[in-house]
Amino acid sequence: MSPWTGCIDVIQAAYAGVDAEQRESANKEREGRKMNKLVKKFLKSEDGVTALEYGLIAGLIAVAIVVSVKGLGTALTSVFESIASSI
Repeated sequence: MSPWTGCIDVIQAAYAGVDAEQRESANKEREGRKMNKLVKKFLKSEDGVTALEYGLIAGLIAVAIVVSVKGLGTALTSVFESIASSI
């Protein structure tokens, strides 16, 4: 026999005296507390923020590369056009 058997019997007896509405209310309250804990944990977590920052940095680098390549392409076009006209 487990040492917890007596405790479980007492809890079950006490729980049997509670009507279904009270049990449902207690379950909802417990779920609400769990949800609050999850939201607080999510807001405190910095993992998502770091990933977002890296994503933004990568995006800005990509934009800078596109702009510089476009400018370089225009400059190279004018160089090749001048070479072609001189030939």
